[in-house]
Amino acid sequence: MWQISIPSVILPAQNRKTEFSCDSLLRFLSTEGCGNGIIESYAETELRWEDTLMTTWKRNSLPLREPLAPYDGLLRVTPGFPGTCQGRVHSVFHRVVNVEMQSEGDRRLLVLAAPQVPALPDSICLPPQLLPTFQVGQKVTLDGQLLSWQNTAVRLRTDSHFSGKLDRQEGQPCLKKLTACTTQLHSGFDRLPAPLRHRAEQALLEGRWQAFLGLGSGLTPSFDDACVGMAAIYTATGRSLPPLEDLSVTTDVSARYLRLAQRGYFGEPLLALIRALWKNHAGIPAAAQALEAVGASSGSDMIYGVRLALAHGSRF
Repeated sequence: MWQISIPSVILPAQNRKTEFSCDSLLRFLSTEGCGNGIIESYAETELRWEDTLMTTWKRNSLPLREPLAPYDGLLRVTPGFPGTCQGRVHSVFHRVVNVEMQSEGDRRLLVLAAPQVPALPDSICLPPQLLPTFQVGQKVTLDGQLLSWQNTAVRLRTDSHFSGKLDRQEGQPCLKKLTACTTQLHSGFDRLPAPLRHRAEQALLEGRWQAFLGLGSGLTPSFDDACVGMAAIYTATGRSLPPLEDLSVTTDVSARYLRLAQRGYFGEPLLALIRALWKNHAGIPAAAQALEAVGASSGSDMIYGVRLALAHGSRF
C-alpha cells in the first residue's frame, strides 16, 4: 500500500512548485505521475497519514519521472536574516549541519538541525533523514519559505513558538538554588592551568572578553561559551554587553553564537535556565541539567558564565 506522511507535497517538475492535497495527489499520480492506472485501485481512505515529515513508498511500482520532495521544516531565523540567500555547507555533524550563507556582503551561519536538537536562533529544524544528504561544500539556497540543495526542496514554515529573543527580567534571580544544584559542575575551565584560569575569570568580570576569545578547545571554546552565559545575564538585567571588535580570533561556529548573544538571542536551554532563575525557582535544577547536557562542555561553560555573572553582579 501507499504510505504518505505529510498532508501536502512539493513536486519540482519542470521548474514548477505545486502543492498537492491528498486527493489531488491521487489524481496527479494516476494521470500525470506514473500513469498506467497504478493508483486507480487505491481510495483516499487507504492512505495512512503519519506524524513524521517524510514520505515513504511501501509498494514496488514504476518511479515518478521527477522525484517528490514532500518535506517540511521549521524556520527559526532572527530579524534581519536575509530572506533570500545562497551559501555552502560549512560543516556536517550527526544532528547538525552548518551552512555559511551570504547575501549582499552579509555572511552568516545557518544551522540545520534535527528535531532532537534544542531550538536555536538562525536555524531550521529538518527531518533527521535529510541531514545525511548534506556534504561539505554543497550549495544551499534559502528563498523565503523554501530551502533547496541538490535535487531536494524543503517547504518551510515559521516556528511560532520560538524566537530566541531574551527580554529583560523583573525581580531577583535565585543564585542560591543554581549554586546548590551545580556544585559538581565540570566545565572546560577546570582543564586550564590555575594562573590562566584566574586571568580568564578576571577578564570575564572586567568586561575584557575580546582578550581571551578562542580560549579552550572545540567548536565553541570554553571562554566563548562562558561569555554567552554572561551575556544572557547582562541581557536579563538590562546591562550593556562588552564590545567584541574581532571575532576572527575564534571559530566560525563560536562567532555565530557570540554575534547572536550581542543581539540578545540565545538557544532554548539557556533561555529556559534564565526563565527558571527569575520566574520558576523549582525548575532550576531541571533547567540546569538540560543545559549541562549541551555539547561536550558547552552547556557547563555557559552555566559557569551565568554563575560568575550572578555571583559578582555588583562589579558590572
